[in-house]
Amino acid sequence: MCPGGQNGNQFAETCYYDDRIETVICQCELGYLGPRCDKCDSGYFGNPTEPGGSCIECNCNGNVDPNNPNRCDTKNGTCIDCLYNTYGDHCERCKPGYYGNAAEHNCRRIIYIYFI
Repeated sequence: MCPGGQNGNQFAETCYYDDRIETVICQCELGYLGPRCDKCDSGYFGNPTEPGGSCIECNCNGNVDPNNPNRCDTKNGTCIDCLYNTYGDHCERCKPGYYGNAAEHNCRRIIYIYFI
């Protein structure tokens, strides 16, 4: 078990002792990071240190930059900097003035035509 696994939470596949730096190094599962795998990685949220806690992948409907390390809040999963004219906690809606299906990346500007 990786040292520091709290409340039965264990998020490392393997661990080993590194003699050079005199510490245990854990190989964290996907979505976890830190020397004890007790933090959520970029694109994941949650609290892995609380009983039964874990890190869950953020659901931004593909409407954020996957290379942005701050694409969602690591505590509550709220998406940050929605793209493709979308907004909402999960970038699940078209911005005001746009229509379409945010999950399909097709939010288009509403065009008003006036007849005189």
